[in-house]
Amino acid sequence: MNKRASKLTLIFDPGTSLTKVLYKAGRKGSVKYLTMDSHLLSVGVEIVARLHKTSGFGKPEDNAWLQIDNSSCFLVGRLAQEYRASTSIKLLKYESMVPKILALIGAIGLMFQLRS
Repeated sequence: MNKRASKLTLIFDPGTSLTKVLYKAGRKGSVKYLTMDSHLLSVGVEIVARLHKTSGFGKPEDNAWLQIDNSSCFLVGRLAQEYRASTSIKLLKYESMVPKILALIGAIGLMFQLRS
């Protein structure tokens, strides 16, 4: 059997009103769920630098953001909603899917890091 098997398994629904995920860490981990607001907002890196001082929602999935390059980022979920983002209904699902999936993977990773 392959010892380099996936360490994280995701089932992802990028809904227009709520992003939903079922995930399992490792082969023997239990299945857990996670939901995130469907909002998505593209912002400059300087906004994210200020977030470390001002956002304190508590849960990693509520503080999700993704840096694309040296000048742009995406705020995802509740964080995007707080910055008055429009819902991703205006975008096609496939246009907003990649930032949402990556932000969710980061939030899940942070949850595991906080438990350790």
